Amino acid sequence: MSNLLSLSRPYAEAVFALATDSNKTTEWQILLNNLAIIMADGQMQELISSPKITVQDLSKIFHNILNISDKQQLQFVDMLLANKRMTLVTNILQHYINLYNVTNNVQPATIISAHALNNKQQQDIIKALTTKTGAEIHASFTIDKNIIGGLIIKVNDKVIDKSVSGMLTQVSNQITQTKDISYAT
Repeated sequence: MSNLLSLSRPYAEAVFALATDSNKTTEWQILLNNLAIIMADGQMQELISSPKITVQDLSKIFHNILNISDKQQLQFVDMLLANKRMTLVTNILQHYINLYNVTNNVQPATIISAHALNNKQQQDIIKALTTKTGAEIHASFTIDKNIIGGLIIKVNDKVIDKSVSGMLTQVSNQITQTKDISYAT
């Protein structure tokens, strides 16, 4: 896995530089996302690894599936195919998104709640996180009834657990620590 990450980094950096210079960051991210979706398909993986299929044939297949006309994007796809690096595309996409986020001061966030939040609640949370982090927040909202109530907010490597289940766990831990201390004395 570490090797895949180190192999994919130069591709992501080159693509991001090209995308930024040509002011086409969204178009390149769409291409990388589409390639990742294609590569997630088991049949496509078999096709790419088949010795019976030439790089030229794979190139035609990818060009038809992607239906892109940008010459640089077509050359990029052909280069990945010719160098047998198409399997790196998911990692290239991850690096690309990280570069985009750092460059544009964007932070992804995951907000977990016990029930669906309405639009206003979601916007209020995003606004509060934007104020707290000073970054543009790209939030995804999920539901997990196991947290009982409240929220768990994940931004980068930080977790804010304001869920009922999290609070119950904290209380339980405190009670356990208190018992341990009282038994020790």
